[in-house]
Amino acid sequence: MIIILPSFGFICFQTTSLTLGLTLACLIIIVINVANFKCKMSLILFILALLSITISYGLISFFKFGYTKSILSVIPLTLMVLSAYLMSVEMNKIGFASTKFIFLTIFNILLIFGWLSIFYRFPYCNYHLLVKPVFPFSEPSHFALALNIFILPIVLISGFKTSLYVLFNSFLLSLLLPSLTLLFSSALAFLFFVRKYLSTGQTFLSLPLIFYILSLLLFNIPHYKERISPLFDLINIYDVDNTFNLSAIVYLQGWEFILLNMNKNYGLGLGFQMLGSSETELGYYSYILEKISLKIPNLENGSFIASKLISEFGIIGLLLTVYYIIWFIKFFLFLEKNPKILLYKGIIAGFVIDLFIRGLGYFNPQVFFFLLAIFVLYLSKRIKFLV
Repeated sequence: MIIILPSFGFICFQTTSLTLGLTLACLIIIVINVANFKCKMSLILFILALLSITISYGLISFFKFGYTKSILSVIPLTLMVLSAYLMSVEMNKIGFASTKFIFLTIFNILLIFGWLSIFYRFPYCNYHLLVKPVFPFSEPSHFALALNIFILPIVLISGFKTSLYVLFNSFLLSLLLPSLTLLFSSALAFLFFVRKYLSTGQTFLSLPLIFYILSLLLFNIPHYKERISPLFDLINIYDVDNTFNLSAIVYLQGWEFILLNMNKNYGLGLGFQMLGSSETELGYYSYILEKISLKIPNLENGSFIASKLISEFGIIGLLLTVYYIIWFIKFFLFLEKNPKILLYKGIIAGFVIDLFIRGLGYFNPQVFFFLLAIFVLYLSKRIKFLV
């Protein structure tokens, strides 16, 4: 439900984002589980601190610029945090075998959607209006981000054969859909797959070969090459005689947002949900995009979550991003032995794709599962800074 409803509502009811469908799914989860609600004081303080920061940013945005989106966004944020916690309580109760079964089942269902979309196009509920839908998602990258939630955790906790099954299907779909986001997600899972079976030293020795294979795919398959090449040859982007690739320029725009907006308001950033407002400072890539497509795509999402987070929260967003990078490196070097903990840390590690490659803002299933994983680890006494 939390995976499908936001995208289905987004397309079927032609909403402006995934927020409405996600909010509805969160409300359903809360109604079902609210009777079992119990929460420790330390977690209550953490949630209150999170909401206090966002509300403070929202109030500043409202009184300084008359911008109401920040304040209104606190409602879906609160519902998402609360529903993620309630689901984490239930997930923490069930055994590892059941959890693994649930994850594999969801992965296989998503896999069926992916394979069916190659041979069959869903003709109803506005899906026929889309260029490359992957039912129930609007495009391959949205499907890839949903599948990404499960790829790395399953590879980390599964045996050799199951891991190969997951990697083979995700790699093959990334080529057939095609989806660059899914290719990076599959490559990340393969990197951890190698790390699982090799020592740290052996893993680092194998990195050149892994990156070489990835580069062969990126620069020899046209769909990938036209998105990656402009990142390494910026002159081609500026040359109006060449073919523009919107995906590449949108991605570069995300990094440009960070440079231009992080220092707004004395290093506090633009403010919660303020990216895309009139206060957003636009740079060269934004004007190039507007010149090509007569609009600026992904203006509110920033292309990837780190762009939005740092642009809107300034130094705070930057520190959170750096903290995540340090955690990610430590997790990669010292893999968890407990399979249940490894699964949920795998969700957090897989979030690196949303953070730096392709993101859909704050209100989507990926962020929901990221929060769910944090809460399960908290309930398992495996997040020290919250205890």
